[in-house]
Amino acid sequence: MGHLSELHRKYFDRGLRIIGISDEPEGLLQSKVVEERSGSFWIGSDPGGETVAGFIEPGRRGIPHSYIVNASGVVVGEGIPDEATLEKLLGETFDVQLGRELAPQLKSLVRHYEKGSIGSAWSGSERYLADEDRTVAADAEFLRGKCEAYANFLRKLVEEGIAGKSYNVVFDDLKTLRKDFSGMEVSDWPRRRRRSSPPTTPSRTR
Repeated sequence: MGHLSELHRKYFDRGLRIIGISDEPEGLLQSKVVEERSGSFWIGSDPGGETVAGFIEPGRRGIPHSYIVNASGVVVGEGIPDEATLEKLLGETFDVQLGRELAPQLKSLVRHYEKGSIGSAWSGSERYLADEDRTVAADAEFLRGKCEAYANFLRKLVEEGIAGKSYNVVFDDLKTLRKDFSGMEVSDWPRRRRRSSPPTTPSRTR
């Protein structure tokens, strides 16, 4: 657990979340965590074994066991990952932070972005692209690009989730695209994607 705690602390700010599942009752589990001082990541109690049954393949007996789940909700590996693997996976995530202060004229748009109204920030930035103040124009272009990169990242997650049949994750991301990215092309993409998909031919039964 010490190695997992170290990874959790080192990569937490970059999006890594380590979650442990134990088959021990909650009270006993809490006392052990306190005693071992190993509470740097989340540990859930699953005395009924439902979570374990959902992950462990038939015939596999080895515990403890680790699974690596990517941002699309797809299991992409097993065992405790090395740092090279984590670096690769975390490189596929998206940093939603703007990372810099933008021109005061864009303050309301930045507020929209930070509150999750990405479509509003994107739409509102268009009128500043030709601003005489080149700093304002450049910041508007930066904000607009950030919105588009965020949208493309979520669309990629949806496509990967569909391919991996992680439909519960896909459903949440689709709701986010429709609600938070309203006004952008990507918000209407799921509906257009369904329309462009070839119809399935029903199978015949005898």
